[in-house]
Amino acid sequence: ARIACVMTAGTWVSSQRSTAKSDTAFAVGVAVLFACVCGFAISYHEMWRDEMQSWLIARSSLTLSELRDAIRYEGHPALWYLLLYGVTRLTQRPEAMQLLHVVIGSACAFVFARSAPFPRWARLCFVLGYFSVYEYGVISRNYSIGILFLFAAAALLPRRDERPILLGLLLALAAQTNA
Repeated sequence: ARIACVMTAGTWVSSQRSTAKSDTAFAVGVAVLFACVCGFAISYHEMWRDEMQSWLIARSSLTLSELRDAIRYEGHPALWYLLLYGVTRLTQRPEAMQLLHVVIGSACAFVFARSAPFPRWARLCFVLGYFSVYEYGVISRNYSIGILFLFAAAALLPRRDERPILLGLLLALAAQTNA
């Protein structure tokens, strides 16, 4: 009887691992699909004034203290501007902001598709829905970073006792993304 219990437990652990690998492969596929859809949509998206405002502030700031002074009245925390500041040091093209945003959105899609407690079809429908693709994927604003940190915190919530510092860090970073 003892061997049967071990075998059953071993089989359960094995099936859990295969499910985790399967969910990870599904999430990677969803994230790649999301990136392709957003990349296509972004190629036809004219950047709006508020998108360009963030880019121009980051590009025009020569130092981090200038960036801090420039965003004083913007009404949003500094994390998005800091990311853009780093990107503007690599290139002057605003399309780089869109690329960064697609990467962030794809990370959101991955975390949601991997960790959400919904059936796969529901996770896929959410990730490829209007708000995920257009509002949080195509329009390059600071909202997707907050969504990424909140999805990651929600995914970590069942293990909050094991990693309380990481959970706190994710929530603190989410607080630095949007007013």
